[in-house]
Amino acid sequence: LHPCASGGVLWTEQAFGEKWGLFVGYLGWISGVTNNASYPVLFLSYVHSQYFPHAMDTDRYVLLHYGILAGITVVLAYVNYRGLHVVGRASILIFFVSITPLVL
Repeated sequence: LHPCASGGVLWTEQAFGEKWGLFVGYLGWISGVTNNASYPVLFLSYVHSQYFPHAMDTDRYVLLHYGILAGITVVLAYVNYRGLHVVGRASILIFFVSITPLVL
């Protein structure tokens, strides 16, 4: 049916034209950005609630909070930029870090 391994963008382009292929690609990109942006926020909220509950109610730590979020985002973007091999190794590391609270 489809001679090359591709995704929904190419399939939509072939079925409905370039305009709809671009639209599907754009919506997929927006979905990925929104989804991936939520993970550092959820992780940091968990760490704050478990280890620093008193710091959650104060405005003094807002700049630190956003700085840590920006740092996590830059590190994960760099790992993604480096390629699939590095992402695979980083995924294993992130798995073990995220499973640690359940083991303890």
